[in-house]
Amino acid sequence: MARYTTEEGRMKYRERKRKENMLYYGQTAYKYPKRAWKEEEIEMIMAHTLSDREISEKIKRSMKSIQEKRRRIRREEEAKAALAE
Repeated sequence: MARYTTEEGRMKYRERKRKENMLYYGQTAYKYPKRAWKEEEIEMIMAHTLSDREISEKIKRSMKSIQEKRRRIRREEEAKAALAE
């Protein structure tokens, strides 16, 4: 990441990153309806044997929802492990 010393430079960088994220996640965002997660889907995203894009096409969920679900599951597992210690 380049260093931006002026506020204008930082704003331009943020805007460019926002557009890049919109392009990347926009490919699958709002493409699929919301629904409950199935156990098979959770196992697939936690195994992480395919890319998020491939998983998205296979289970009909957005890439962002896949990444967020994986993050939440890991966070819950870490919290349980901390309580067990």
